[in-house]
Amino acid sequence: MTPNKSPTPTAEDLRALLRQGLPAGTAIRESLLALPGVTARAAGPDWINRVEAFNTLLRQLIDRIADHQTSLAAAILFGTWTGTIGNSLTERREGAAMALGVHPDHFRKHIEPRILAQLAQALDTDSERMANTRVAPPQLIPMVARPMPLPADMFAWEAVEHEEQLSRLWAAVYALRAELLACARWSSMDPGSGEHVDAAEAALWRLGQLHVEIRAYRRAYGARLLHGGIAPEHLVGMAGWTPELTPDDLDLVCHRGPDAERLRTFIDDLTADAAGQRVRDQWVEDLFAPYLTTTSTGSNAS
Repeated sequence: MTPNKSPTPTAEDLRALLRQGLPAGTAIRESLLALPGVTARAAGPDWINRVEAFNTLLRQLIDRIADHQTSLAAAILFGTWTGTIGNSLTERREGAAMALGVHPDHFRKHIEPRILAQLAQALDTDSERMANTRVAPPQLIPMVARPMPLPADMFAWEAVEHEEQLSRLWAAVYALRAELLACARWSSMDPGSGEHVDAAEAALWRLGQLHVEIRAYRRAYGARLLHGGIAPEHLVGMAGWTPELTPDDLDLVCHRGPDAERLRTFIDDLTADAAGQRVRDQWVEDLFAPYLTTTSTGSNAS
């Protein structure tokens, strides 16, 4: 027998969310909450956790739309963009149409259906990938009264060594995610304070640390995560969106002290010459471009 496939998300499923916008609650259809991409990310099986996971996933998919203007229009339409939370659907449609330079009626009839279909397809693709992939941080063991000595056995040593490497990988993933969240927070709160630049530099530092761990894993275990079946580079995207670096620029970041104990040591070392300074400056600019564009358009749309 062929295993049951989860229902395919549709544009109509997402259209039901537009009246309220995101974050959505009771408007989310159960078929969406049952998607493997949602359940895999949920902190627990209950409804609240699945709703939170769905809202987070849909926001991420909106941010990942390749065309920046379309991504911006989708963010305005769903109310995830700064200044649109609480706006009526009519106001959000008008703002999305303005972002694309089209009439609101044209947007509603022709562009909005395409955006919804594109996001539904992205949800389906994500869930297909999740259904066929089992990748998760190593399970934490509750505190015990005393250490548990390993047996003098080669297979036990190898298993623990692999979990050690995985733990380093995931530690770097979460460290990068924390800095990317700080970037989003400071951009929203007070972009003029300079804190957002500090957060961007920290994110670049953490990205370098993650790629160092990825390269170490690949040297030890090959091009795929054991028991996961995906390339370790895939974990970068799990931390959040980051600007794309060329292979040469990534080498600079990885080889200019990403293992330094302090962020400032890394930045000083990286920017010691023109090439590293260029990478740092371009990273900060690219990382915050979506936030700055959003703020500018929001001022015009309000």
